[in-house]
Amino acid sequence: MNNSATGAGGSVGLPPKKKMAIRGSWVLTWQDDRPALLRDHTVYVDDGVITGVTPDRPAAGEEVIEYEESLVLPGMINLHSHIINGAMFRGIPDDARFEDPWMQRLIYQLLMPLGQLTHKTLAKHEVRDLVMLGMLDVMRGGSTTLVDQWHLGQEAVYFDVAEELGIRTYGAPSVLSAANFEIGDDGMPRFDFKPHDSSMLDRAVGVYRAHHGGADGRLGVIFGPHAPDTCVPELLRAVRETANAHDALITIHLSQTPEEVAAVEGRYGKNPVQYLESVGLLGPDLIAAHCVHATDDDLVTLRRTDTAIANCVISFARGGINVPLSRYSGAGIRTGIGTDSHGMNLISELRTAGWFSKLHEKCAYIASAYDLVRAATLVGASALRRPDLGRIAAGAKADLIVASLARPHLQPVWDPVKNLIWKGSSADFTLIMIDGRVIMRDGMCPHIPERDIMRRASAAAAKVWTLAEERGVLSRSIT
Repeated sequence: MNNSATGAGGSVGLPPKKKMAIRGSWVLTWQDDRPALLRDHTVYVDDGVITGVTPDRPAAGEEVIEYEESLVLPGMINLHSHIINGAMFRGIPDDARFEDPWMQRLIYQLLMPLGQLTHKTLAKHEVRDLVMLGMLDVMRGGSTTLVDQWHLGQEAVYFDVAEELGIRTYGAPSVLSAANFEIGDDGMPRFDFKPHDSSMLDRAVGVYRAHHGGADGRLGVIFGPHAPDTCVPELLRAVRETANAHDALITIHLSQTPEEVAAVEGRYGKNPVQYLESVGLLGPDLIAAHCVHATDDDLVTLRRTDTAIANCVISFARGGINVPLSRYSGAGIRTGIGTDSHGMNLISELRTAGWFSKLHEKCAYIASAYDLVRAATLVGASALRRPDLGRIAAGAKADLIVASLARPHLQPVWDPVKNLIWKGSSADFTLIMIDGRVIMRDGMCPHIPERDIMRRASAAAAKVWTLAEERGVLSRSIT
C-alpha cells in the first residue's frame, strides 16, 4: 500500500502527523465513564497520540489550532455501515413505494439486486470512486472510525482508499451460505443454499491476514457472516472457531425483519438470537446490527452474553419502524450507533436516535445528548475492544473533532454538547483529526479532490442506475 493515489481527478496525499496543540473553549472528556466538560483546555498531540489535556496555554513556538467558541470532542465511531450502498442508493429507498412486507421487499427486490449490479458492472476504478465518496461522507459526518460490511472482492480497493484518505476503519467482508435468492409473491426470499464449504470464509481469512493491522494499525478486519437466515449452522460455527483462532471480532445482521425471524424459526425451530446462541456466535466480541425484532427475552440473552448492538435508527424510520436506542441500552446492552446505508451524517443519526427514544419512552430526559455521544464514543470503542478510542485522555489515539459554536443557530451557549446534538449538524465541524493527522481544517479537506470524486462517483452510479432501469430493477414509479 502507499500514501498517495492518482486518478482522473488528481492525487490524494495523506497529511503528515504533527506535534501540535488543539485549544478548545470546551473539551469533552470522560472521567469514570461519566462526562466531564472542561472549560478552556488544551489537548496536546504527538505522533498520533494524545499526550495531555491541561488548562495551560501552549508554549511560544508550538503549533496551535484554536477557534473562537469551539467544542473539542472525541472522534466518533460508526459501528455499522455499508458506505458503497450509501452512495449508490442515495435518494432511492427514501419514500419508496413497496407493498408489505416493506423492508423485506426493499432489501431483496431493490437494494440487493442493485448491489449485485454494482459488483458485476463497474470497473475497479469506478468502485474505487464510490468507496472514496462514501468514506469522504463518513469523515465529514463526524465518524473517525468506521465499521463497514461489504462483498468479498471489494477489499481490492477498500483498504487502499481508507489508507489514502486517512480514516480508521474495520472492513467486514460478508460470508454466507445462500448462493442465490428470489422473492416470492408473499415477499419472502427463497434462498438457494449451497452445500457448506469453506471457500468464502477462507477468502475472508486471506483478507484478514493481508490487511488487519495495516497503515500503522488504522486498518482492521472483522469477520462478517451476513445474517441468520443466509448462514447455515456449519458456517456460523466455523466463523466462531476462526474468530477465536485469530482473536478477531465478528459482526452480523440480526433480527432485522419479521421474515428473517420466520425463516429461521421454520428452518431451525429457534428465533435468530436463540439460533446464534446455539451455534456459539454470541459473545463480547460480536457486534449485532439492528436487532429490530429481538424479543424481551432475547435482550436478556444479549446482555447475559455481553453481545454489543449497533443501532441504526434512520434506516428503519424511513420505513415507518421505530428502533429506539433506549430499548437496548435500557436493557443493559452495550449499544453503539451506526448509519447503515441511509446517510453517513452521525450527528443526524444521534439526534434521530434521541428523538425516537424519547417518543418511545414518553420521557423528555431519556437518551440525553451526553448519552448519545457516549454511545458513539465510549460504547463503540468498547464494542471494538479499543480503550484507546472514543476518549480524550493521555495515551488515547489522537482522533478528535472540533465543532465551531460561533454560529447563529448555536448561540448563545449554555451547554455546548446539547447545542451541537440538538441544534447543530456536521456542517459545524471545522476540524477533524484522525491518528494525529488533520484530515479537515476550516471545513476543507485539502488533500482530497472532493469535486472530482463526486463527479466520478456520480457517473459510476448513473451507469448502474441506467442498467437497473433497463432490467426493471429500478423504476421511478417505485421510488
